[in-house]
Amino acid sequence: HLLKLQYLNNEQSVISLYNFLDQQILQHSFTNSTSINTEHLVKGIYYYEFEDSSGKISTGKLVKQ
Repeated sequence: HLLKLQYLNNEQSVISLYNFLDQQILQHSFTNSTSINTEHLVKGIYYYEFEDSSGKISTGKLVKQ
């Protein structure tokens, strides 16, 4: 139950995870790559926000089964 992220820019990035009520349930800073344990998350749809060191934000959806 690991979420693996890789963003090879040698700078700090931040991933935030939100539930369907738009409540932030996780925020994790990393450089280049990381693995996040998702075992504690209940099944469902989550939304993520990824921000790199320049402030560029990407968003998307994650489904936990």
